[in-house]
Amino acid sequence: MTLIRSLLFEVYFFASICFFALMCALSSFLTYPKRFFFARVWGQSMLWVGRWLCGLRYQVEGEENIPDHASVILIKHS
Repeated sequence: MTLIRSLLFEVYFFASICFFALMCALSSFLTYPKRFFFARVWGQSMLWVGRWLCGLRYQVEGEENIPDHASVILIKHS
């Protein structure tokens, strides 16, 4: 069952990349926040499908340490 869910996730991953890349390319004449909307929706959809289909969970730690001003943030993946 895990193999089937992983394959379905991969199918969604590649199909969504094609769709959202096309949407980003077609929206190149829009302002940056409107273009960024498509990238944000893609990221949220990947998290949702990962949670729904594969049971993936994530946890954000240390969010209170992120400064309010512009800065560079290095993220450790584990």
